[in-house]
Amino acid sequence: MKEISAIQYTKSAHPTSFMQTAQMAQQRQACGQTVYFFQDKNEFALVNGTPYPKKTSKYYKYNIWFPNHLSANFIKQLRGWCKTHHGLSLTITPNTPVAIRDYHGKIIKKLDFDKSVFTNNNFKWHGNILTAPGTFRQWQYIVNLDHPYPELLKSFKPKVRHSITATQKTGLTVEPVTTKNFPDLIKNLNVTANRRHYSERNQEYYAQLLAAFKGDAYGLLVYLDPAKTRKLLQDTIKNSKNIKDGADIIKKAQRQLDIIKDLKHKTPICTGLFIDAPHETVYFVGGGPDQYFPFSPVYAIIDHAMQRSIKKQIPRFNLYGVDATFDQPTGLLRFKQQYHGFIEQLPCDYTATFHPLTTLGLKVKNRLKI
Repeated sequence: MKEISAIQYTKSAHPTSFMQTAQMAQQRQACGQTVYFFQDKNEFALVNGTPYPKKTSKYYKYNIWFPNHLSANFIKQLRGWCKTHHGLSLTITPNTPVAIRDYHGKIIKKLDFDKSVFTNNNFKWHGNILTAPGTFRQWQYIVNLDHPYPELLKSFKPKVRHSITATQKTGLTVEPVTTKNFPDLIKNLNVTANRRHYSERNQEYYAQLLAAFKGDAYGLLVYLDPAKTRKLLQDTIKNSKNIKDGADIIKKAQRQLDIIKDLKHKTPICTGLFIDAPHETVYFVGGGPDQYFPFSPVYAIIDHAMQRSIKKQIPRFNLYGVDATFDQPTGLLRFKQQYHGFIEQLPCDYTATFHPLTTLGLKVKNRLKI
């Protein structure tokens, strides 16, 4: 096993996930973590260490990210390195699916996964990890982009196509995030964080992320121009009075008019931040004020991002976490199911603990702020 540079890693490792990239390693460094790259024959690993409990601590909690696979011998060497470099624990996150499920959660195919390379090195399975209420980190919702865009659009549920058309009829526009409108990205993400009761990353984090990935990480914003949208909605009401189902169309248009009745300026109503890797595009984070949901802005953002990925010949689109309660699905799961994708079930984390008594003592000390 030898330590290599970020350039050597980028050239030879061929990451299968953005989490394994040197760009993400750069982002972790910007957040105060230490990062190392290792090679053993044809295997590669990215190791990042988080100081515990404070930034000035000599102790670290280490994580390993790797493409393809790791042999038992390479894991043994990495484990020994982390232990001798003030490691309290080492967590390995495989990116190899253990099962493929349809969008209803039913297993289509079980896949081979050799957990013995971890368990034989005294790693314990971390168990299912919740990243948000009802959302399992090891389940991710994938849409294949292996068809021309018109064919792909036809494969989605009718509501997706209808919602995309509706955003065009109400005059919503999708614009890239730039330094000028970057505060609008943060504003929308913070609104979502407050509504869903989780701690959002700060503005500096997203600025560093966009800088690290350069053109491979990008943000999109949906804007609503109230004057333009009012005119379009008023025209819709006028033209729907004598057509079939016109009453329903008028009712929806009137509801949308009521939502923006006090709106005076062009307003960002939804945002999304995406990361491109050779293997896939990931919908990393997004959101906006819930009062504008009836305008369906998220459909416009995803449609724009998918078309961009198809042009770049990126084979799949990762909508990320999946609510595993399929008998009583949340709105978030129902939304993703409209895209008729499939679910990759990943094995989740394996962790080895090196100094349990030291870890306990540091936790107590940190809690008491000694």
